Amino acid sequence: MKPLKKFGQNFLTDRYYLEKVVEAFAPKPGDKILEIGAGKGAITEQILRSLEVERNVKEHHERMAEPVAHENLKAQGRGKEFSTISGGEPVTLSKNLSVVEIDTRAIELLKEKFPGLKIFEGDFMQLSLCEILSRGDGSDEKLRVIGNIPFHLTSPIVFRLLNEREIVRDAGLILQYEVAKRITATPGNKDYGILSVVLSVYATLKFHFKIPASVFFPKPKVDSAFLSIVFDKDTAGISDHKIFRNVVRTAFNQRRKTLRNALASIIERLPDGSKLPVDLKKRAEQLTPEEFVSLSNSITEFGSK
Repeated sequence: MKPLKKFGQNFLTDRYYLEKVVEAFAPKPGDKILEIGAGKGAITEQILRSLEVERNVKEHHERMAEPVAHENLKAQGRGKEFSTISGGEPVTLSKNLSVVEIDTRAIELLKEKFPGLKIFEGDFMQLSLCEILSRGDGSDEKLRVIGNIPFHLTSPIVFRLLNEREIVRDAGLILQYEVAKRITATPGNKDYGILSVVLSVYATLKFHFKIPASVFFPKPKVDSAFLSIVFDKDTAGISDHKIFRNVVRTAFNQRRKTLRNALASIIERLPDGSKLPVDLKKRAEQLTPEEFVSLSNSITEFGSK
């Protein structure tokens, strides 16, 4: 299947990095997993193999703890859906694994390669994540997301996941190396920006490893990286999420200016004498995420008077 530029397709083909990606993602039986842009199914296959190993280990421990009758052992494989993939080895499909794919050619390939796999056909940005959750095993587990995402859709996808954090537990994403550096940058760093501040307030971020361009087909012009985003932060301290994001975005849109000048359009609407909790002579890149929260909370408070 020839990769299409309009879909931003660059398939990860190296077995070593496929294994590293899934090992870092660490899927467990019972996890509700959604893969964005499954393509030819390389990551899908690795997830299934990882889940099979986890399942076998769990069943082994259970058998060691409590002897199972011979007839029960014989029946363990009944009622399971199997898929014959690379090497002709059958791997059990997981009812909690779903994929979304927009390329009709890839969809047909996935159906042939993984009979019974839950495939959502279309654009991830238009997909109902609640529907995916409802098609799982009925538990109230949040969704785990993984994907080798198109470079040009990184920000829309990341902010979609952020906005759906009530039902998304975490995401493991292959994205452009420079973007991964920006997301995980710290104050004072030239890469520190909107993504760094906003995501670090809502999630725990981890840069796992760099992935060279040479292990993708076609070979992109830049390297990639694997990044995890875990939506585990308590955001009750943010008075108004919309104002918080607007303050961060406005401050960094003119990052060379002082905060007093960059945020002039916001500050001038506040009542006279409003005292803000940060030094407005600083630039946006000098403020910590916590200081941005404090600043936006004060703006929210004074703006409501």
